[in-house]
Amino acid sequence: MMDNSDTTHDACWMRGDPKVIGVGRVRSLLIHPERTLSYWVFAVVTAGTMPVQIGGMQGIARPGEYFLLPPGVRHFGTQESPFDTYWFHFDIKGGAPGTEPAGQADIRLRLIGQMPSEIDYCRWGGWIKQCLDTGTLSLYDVRIQLMAIFGQIMAEDRKRLVASSGDGQIAQRTLEFLLQNFRGSARSDDLSAELGYSYGHIERSFRRRFGMTIRQKLMAIRIDEATSLLQMGMPLKQIAQETGFSDYYYFIRVFTRLVGTSPGRLASRPGRQASLRRRT
Repeated sequence: MMDNSDTTHDACWMRGDPKVIGVGRVRSLLIHPERTLSYWVFAVVTAGTMPVQIGGMQGIARPGEYFLLPPGVRHFGTQESPFDTYWFHFDIKGGAPGTEPAGQADIRLRLIGQMPSEIDYCRWGGWIKQCLDTGTLSLYDVRIQLMAIFGQIMAEDRKRLVASSGDGQIAQRTLEFLLQNFRGSARSDDLSAELGYSYGHIERSFRRRFGMTIRQKLMAIRIDEATSLLQMGMPLKQIAQETGFSDYYYFIRVFTRLVGTSPGRLASRPGRQASLRRRT
């Protein structure tokens, strides 16, 4: 039986861009038929369950999860169960788990995995299907959507993998604290109280995960926000206050060091996107 939380043993590999050959929706009370296809199938389960055997692996895809059927791999439903899915048929260079040539994969997806929880993929699938039916999207356009989905799934898998380690959990919670509190003092005592660890332990975990100190990351977040506010035309002194700098001249020094130019000079070049040079 497949463990849907595993991120390695059942990963398919793909390389290049997919050529989408079909998109549709299936709602059924019947068992999934046994078959072997010549193309890939990516399906998102929106309701019910999909008990399925894919090659030598067996698992259940639930709402908010996907299943991936590689070409040339026998698959079938293992029991009758109502299900509702949006599916994508596509061609791409790649293969089933265990067949990846060294360094050949751009995309790695498990046979059954979780969709990112922040996005309503039920409504998204309906939108794709409607746009195809009305001619406002082509199958070529759907290729871009599919690649975006794959990237989001891989990013979420990496996030879950990092969060599963002790250091990863501490570092991720620290980053979330900084993002929520960078406009204020973001004090080390408050961070320790929030996470329940000494600041020294949090600092070491953060550096191992991100390769920089907590303070360096805090300054980078503040200056990144300051750059956006500057391009929106906000006055410099107000920007300093909005991004957690109580000392205006210290804000100028940090901005200049990280961005490579002073905020005043950047403001005199409207439309120019700052490139942050974070020196860690």
